[in-house]
Amino acid sequence: MTNAVSEILSEIYLINLTGRDRPGLMASVASVLAAWDVSMLDIGQAVIHEHISLGLLVEIPPDRAATAVMKDLLFAGHELSVQVSFTPIALEQYERWVLEQGKQRLMITVMGRKLTAAQVAAVAALCAEHRLNIDVITRLSGRRSLANPAIHPKAAVQLTVSGPVADERDLRWRLLQFPKNWALMSRRMSMISTGAIDA
Repeated sequence: MTNAVSEILSEIYLINLTGRDRPGLMASVASVLAAWDVSMLDIGQAVIHEHISLGLLVEIPPDRAATAVMKDLLFAGHELSVQVSFTPIALEQYERWVLEQGKQRLMITVMGRKLTAAQVAAVAALCAEHRLNIDVITRLSGRRSLANPAIHPKAAVQLTVSGPVADERDLRWRLLQFPKNWALMSRRMSMISTGAIDA
């Protein structure tokens, strides 16, 4: 694979955009990249309280100047009032990341009356103890109203974690040891276990 990697002349960049979300933002950014025949290797975004965090992993063809692409993106970012940053990614690093896509994944769903930092810390600490990386956090429930709590009385988030689990039975047992005020569910393929965490 080393010889094949050395023959590839295209450049890889991680592009991050942050700022206030608005209709047409993705269309504008993608249009700039399309004008330079850029390929998207990965894409992900999250919007919290009308603010967007957008990540694009792109491949710039060898016959296109990366600096020109960045210049056009910075100009578009200024027009859209969003911040744009660029991080070059080595091809070897990218290929290692590609090879890791088949690694074991586990989904942990947390449900209860509300979500607190202490609850997130407890679950994240357990993941870290088992050397699991949190790849994605997704809110499954509606937004919780402070003025009218009855509108969405429950909160639910899902953590997608990855990495080899040395002792899955211990992980599930530890989830079951959390107090009963918060329900936790972990799932890998068809296996399900439930536990709880105190509010």
